[in-house]
Amino acid sequence: MLRSLLAASCGFVLLVGRVAAEDKMPVELKLVVKKESIAWPYVLGPKDFEAKLKELAKAKDPRYPLAPSVDMVLEFTNTTKEKITIYVEGDANKLTLAVKGPGVTSASPLLAFTTDFRLPKMVVIEPGKTHEVQLKGLTDGFRKVSRYIYPLAPGEYSISATYQLTTADGVKAALLKSGEAKFKIDEPK
Repeated sequence: MLRSLLAASCGFVLLVGRVAAEDKMPVELKLVVKKESIAWPYVLGPKDFEAKLKELAKAKDPRYPLAPSVDMVLEFTNTTKEKITIYVEGDANKLTLAVKGPGVTSASPLLAFTTDFRLPKMVVIEPGKTHEVQLKGLTDGFRKVSRYIYPLAPGEYSISATYQLTTADGVKAALLKSGEAKFKIDEPK
């Protein structure tokens, strides 16, 4: 595998994300859950909510409930001694969340999107510093909302993220993976 970085006047610009195992990635991804305990997020109880989702999956035009709100942050940290430039939050940037716990399912709701192509935003990160991207719920995919993730039971869950960086023109660059963070879904009241 190759690692390709382009030296620029302000430091490094991350171009290609294929990295040899012995190379250290110049940017590190961390997923931080801001609130570790979350109230049961649905009106229905666990068994009824799961049954409702199964019913919706068979419907011709399903109207899925919103995914639970979980206050999280993606942290991109510069692990080098030089400034680096990354490009985030464009249409080619893709967030994928992996949630594990006592019960998890997902759905791809029928959503309308504008046809414009959103270019990524340039972010310069100083050595040892971090850039944060706010996440408000258990959603991922295209524009961070094309897939809803539903925990189906109270209990302990772990969550990790994969984030596709791109170049300034939206070409795929490094694929970053976070470690696991934890959160708990409380019993329904």
